[in-house]
Amino acid sequence: LGTGALDRGATPAPASLLLALHVAGRTTQRGQSERQRANRGGRGGNRPAGQPRCRDVELGRAFAATKPAPERSLMFVAVTAEESGLLGSEYFAAHPPIPVAQMVGGLNMDNLYSVGKTRDITVIGFGKSELEDDLRTAAARQGRVPVQEPSPEKGFYYRSDHFNLAKAGVPMLYTKAGVDSPTLGAEYGKQWLADYTAKRYHQVTDEYSPDWDVSGTLQDLQLYYDVGLDVANSSRWPNWRADSEFRAIRD
Repeated sequence: LGTGALDRGATPAPASLLLALHVAGRTTQRGQSERQRANRGGRGGNRPAGQPRCRDVELGRAFAATKPAPERSLMFVAVTAEESGLLGSEYFAAHPPIPVAQMVGGLNMDNLYSVGKTRDITVIGFGKSELEDDLRTAAARQGRVPVQEPSPEKGFYYRSDHFNLAKAGVPMLYTKAGVDSPTLGAEYGKQWLADYTAKRYHQVTDEYSPDWDVSGTLQDLQLYYDVGLDVANSSRWPNWRADSEFRAIRD
């Protein structure tokens, strides 16, 4: 139901930052239509060569090569079976390699868009934890701002891999790529995302294309690295916001 790796920090302090990666996974059955048999993931991540899986590996390499080593350990976890009921993350939360009380917080990284660089970064579940302060600081160094998801009423924060850890009290930041292109504007990014969702997401057409603009992907990777490094080198323990339904669990 998933894989994991631990990059140990410079100090023996019992605190780790979790970086979680969604790996989409689906079974196929006879008699399914072509659309139902779609087992792709150029951006969704369910193939070994999927873009998000490469992101996880490259972030791990970057942190492993960081000198001096981060003070806190970083744990990279790739979980699957989200579409079947968050089964991978449920197992991980029930059988963590370290106690959840030793997890400083976590970053749930999902789709990477090939829309190019953006002036924003989308936060799912906007305003839930103090990890957004770290995100805001790191994003400002790129000239970007965190923005609320366009459809919070759909409850995506409660439908993704990090949710099982949130229920255990671990502050979890859930982000997706932004859409506000500095050259083409926000409407361009919104239209790109709508077209991708309608025509390619979890369909046989969701394949790598050489015309992808991955400059935004690299921008997001740098942002995730910066947030992770800032938290890993901090002595703070980020908490949920006071009005979060998860605050009492953490306290």
